[in-house]
Amino acid sequence: MSGVFFLNGQIPHFFGQIIHRRSSLPGLVLMASLWHSVLDWTVSLRTAAMPKIVVFYDGACPGCVRDRAWYQKHAGQGVQVEWMDINGRDDELRALGIEPRAALLELHVQDEQGRVLRALPAYQLLLSRLPGYRWLGCLIGLPLIRSILSWLYRHWVRRRLAREGRL
Repeated sequence: MSGVFFLNGQIPHFFGQIIHRRSSLPGLVLMASLWHSVLDWTVSLRTAAMPKIVVFYDGACPGCVRDRAWYQKHAGQGVQVEWMDINGRDDELRALGIEPRAALLELHVQDEQGRVLRALPAYQLLLSRLPGYRWLGCLIGLPLIRSILSWLYRHWVRRRLAREGRL
């Protein structure tokens, strides 16, 4: 159980380690169960009233479609995300101030106020809506990590689009 994630349907890692080492302590199991219940309750309160965001994604990209399915699977109840395939919607994108080529090269997310975020800030907004993944959104926003991830992401997308003949 070394891959236990915080707020992801399992008990927190530190409780898991204690329970594995001292499995004869039913009090620790009860404490871990109560802790998990409290965390689930706070996550449901936080996501219950979240306004809708719009994620613009490349529906012709198998990896992007898999990512969408992953986000939908991990979204909590009350998390409202509209997914808009950017293919064939150049006029709609331009009306929102998004260049279609830029939409292919980086993720765009429209927040509840109508502002369009792109690249890592877009991922940060999306991750902030997933129960148990807000910490990851904060982590990818750290300056050094953000720079490295931005470069890697741009490189990966350009290679994918070139390989598909879409760049």
